[in-house]
Amino acid sequence: MKSMEGEFRVLRGSAYFRYKLALATLTGTKLKLTDVRSDDINPGLTESEASFLQLIQKITDGTMVNINRTGTRVEYMPGAISNHNGAEVVHECHPSRSVVYYLEGVLPIALFGKEPLELELAGVTNDSLDVSIDSFKVVVPTLLKQFGVEEGVVIEIVQRGLEPLGGGRVRVKIPTVKTLEAASMTEEGKVKRIRGVAYACKTSPQLCNRIFETMRGVFIDYIPDVWIHTDHSKAGLSPGYGCSVVAETTTGTLLSADSFFSKAQESTPENVGKECALRLLDETLFGGCVDSSFQPIAIFLMSLSSNNHVASLKVGRVTKYSVGLLRLIYEMLKVKFEVKECEDNVYESDSEEEGEMKDDQAETVPVILSCVGWNTNNIARAAL
Repeated sequence: MKSMEGEFRVLRGSAYFRYKLALATLTGTKLKLTDVRSDDINPGLTESEASFLQLIQKITDGTMVNINRTGTRVEYMPGAISNHNGAEVVHECHPSRSVVYYLEGVLPIALFGKEPLELELAGVTNDSLDVSIDSFKVVVPTLLKQFGVEEGVVIEIVQRGLEPLGGGRVRVKIPTVKTLEAASMTEEGKVKRIRGVAYACKTSPQLCNRIFETMRGVFIDYIPDVWIHTDHSKAGLSPGYGCSVVAETTTGTLLSADSFFSKAQESTPENVGKECALRLLDETLFGGCVDSSFQPIAIFLMSLSSNNHVASLKVGRVTKYSVGLLRLIYEMLKVKFEVKECEDNVYESDSEEEGEMKDDQAETVPVILSCVGWNTNNIARAAL
């Protein structure tokens, strides 16, 4: 097949695949991805990446994709973001990644669509690789309100499906916006409550109770307001269990943590519960207004926001994934982020024990990321 006409922006490698396509779609840029895992044993696009491309084609009109025989080169010409003109889009996600993998990439695109997107995704809802759908359902609507999206994203877990086979279904409604406001998230506050869920599929319901008791035993030493409900289901195609917890602070900040049964490590319910609880404590220790899992989404939305004001975000630690995303954003949008150390150090303490922790974690001083957004406007919908 011949290459599509016109000049392409050429990017190398498969890293940040979803964000590259999202930026290309929102900016109307023709994109050519080269050397996609060209040196791997299994070269080319993965099944999940190919499925994500198919999903983008369903919510846009006129999108053209050209993939070479080995899958190591992809030419992408974005179309108009129609969101299927408001009709429901049904998509079967490849079970190698959870439905959240697809939602993270589709969300920023659908926000600038012609009509609100009604989407039903089938596949894995919880796995050990991606953020759980439970955390995504709670954190993302609150995060979007910081950018002026008052309607929020509505997520309904119709049926839970665990890795590796899935069998779950999720319904999502994503509203449209004219533009994103510049968010200012610099005050994380203090944790006032913890909420969560312990779930199990095709196993004994007692596993949920064991996870719950373990997590409560960890949290009770720090905060009394802890409520974790159990969700046992016989649906789905694979047995397993896991948990998700979210801490809410006095300023409305949400910090999340997930843990999932690992067959390779033969994780017991007690291990899963303790791991999840310690991860959440770790996130609150580092501080910040978003946790490590949702840091890339917040940064990406900041880069798309209005240029009327400076967008700012306090993070406890900048992840390696976020560093690479910052570079991609600058390469494609020329939006530069300023990184400034916070005056308040979460490790400041007079105790000897916490003083030693400060030395061990010296590289994790909280910082504030700030930028002037690209001022993305919704051109797909003439009147909002």
